[in-house]
Amino acid sequence: MIALELLFDRFGYHTGRRRLPLLSLGRIRSAGLDSPAAEFNRGFARRTDTGTVLVSSAGTAWLGILVWISVLVAALAFAR
Repeated sequence: MIALELLFDRFGYHTGRRRLPLLSLGRIRSAGLDSPAAEFNRGFARRTDTGTVLVSSAGTAWLGILVWISVLVAALAFAR
């Protein structure tokens, strides 16, 4: 269980935190790890006053994990 938390928190969150602004051209940003979940609509994201979308830390981690899964799938597809 600790390994899954490490994978989810470390790799997923930090990958998502770096890739979200890059892939969305700055329109989507990640919230900090210490931000309360009550601030977000449906626990995932909210729009700020400047028009950017702020994604919760859990949402950022899931998106980061999806990036790693897509990299794995692409690597397996090219390895054939």
